[in-house]
Amino acid sequence: MATLVNDRIYFFGGSRPIPITSPAWNQTHQYNLSDEVFYLDLSSPFTVNLPPFTDLSAISRMPFGCERGTTVLGNSGVRIFLVGGVQQNMETFGYNTTNSSLWIYNLNSQKWETNGPGTYGPPLPKRRSTATVIDKNGVIYIFGGRVGVDTGSDVFIVLDDLFTLETSLFEWSNLSLPNHPPKRNLCTATLLPDGKIIYIGGVTQNFPGGPPTRVSMNEVSN
Repeated sequence: MATLVNDRIYFFGGSRPIPITSPAWNQTHQYNLSDEVFYLDLSSPFTVNLPPFTDLSAISRMPFGCERGTTVLGNSGVRIFLVGGVQQNMETFGYNTTNSSLWIYNLNSQKWETNGPGTYGPPLPKRRSTATVIDKNGVIYIFGGRVGVDTGSDVFIVLDDLFTLETSLFEWSNLSLPNHPPKRNLCTATLLPDGKIIYIGGVTQNFPGGPPTRVSMNEVSN
């Protein structure tokens, strides 16, 4: 998960391989998630074999290990919004650490916040791998995604709903649109100048619990 802020790219979480020699390693548990925060400084030329990363984890560590969320910059460049994703307790390594699908990184304080009091409307249910963009008015559009064991669901389900978050009021809305795109996760979302959002690629599913199916890059939805 990464977001460009002026001349810095901020990176959040991800996954790290478990050494094969570790007692924790097995065929189904080869990675743990990361709770690290760091940025890459783009203000000066650098070589790719020695990029100028700065590790902020000592003061900005995430509340949990996280991957497959999405991040967008809002509130006049002051906050980075983390939407969804897999959350892992870094002490027990269990999943579903919190009940919140929205966490906020404050660039001024370099601390994490939840959406907290003052939030209106039905909040986004837990999910990961959404297609997320933010418009010039500070409205975040969150489409699709998926749920499974790593997000607290016993059944693997690809989603097709569209939520918005008005970031100035912290107001959630679930938009029931008759012509919404088919269910997808892991697809791209691109906000065009005319306000349309284009979704390309990703993975879909014919029925809840069914196997995932790749979406052709030629299937473009808006």
